[in-house]
Amino acid sequence: MENTKIIFNKTPQMEKIRSAEASQEDAEKLAACLNTWGEDDSWGGSFGSTKFTTKGVFSEWLEQSKMIDQMLLIDDDEVKAYCSIDNHWDDKDAAYIPLLGARPKEQGKGYGKALLLEALRRCIKLGKRRLDLYTWPGNIKAVPLYKKTGYMWVYKTSVLMQNYLPAILSTSLFKPFFCQE
Repeated sequence: MENTKIIFNKTPQMEKIRSAEASQEDAEKLAACLNTWGEDDSWGGSFGSTKFTTKGVFSEWLEQSKMIDQMLLIDDDEVKAYCSIDNHWDDKDAAYIPLLGARPKEQGKGYGKALLLEALRRCIKLGKRRLDLYTWPGNIKAVPLYKKTGYMWVYKTSVLMQNYLPAILSTSLFKPFFCQE
């Protein structure tokens, strides 16, 4: 699938995504974004209690990270949203999204959707067959978005959501329908 392009509806937001670099500039911009996540009830208060610093984000998130990728959506020279992708801890053919979020004032602008679609694209390119994420039942802002982008709530879990689009889109039977050379 190296020369194959998956057909996704391209959005202007997708053009603003790039991988984070282990740099002071990216660390500063990401820390500023993360520090806004506690400003509303989107995270149930879990981000409001932590103050992210440039130094901490640089050393713990960017420099020492073993993640597959950390994506920044940058607009007007600031990080508007963030998504990380990691190898799944229990399935070598799957990847996992440990963290996805946008500045509260930027929610509803398609940044999360753009990051989810880009995460799918990158997982397909890596040969992964599934992309998982966890959330919580009361996450009424995000669960509908997850479902619209192909995630399914796994029965009898505390909201494990799995996306099988990477397997479907990389299956030779379906490639002519979903892909273009």
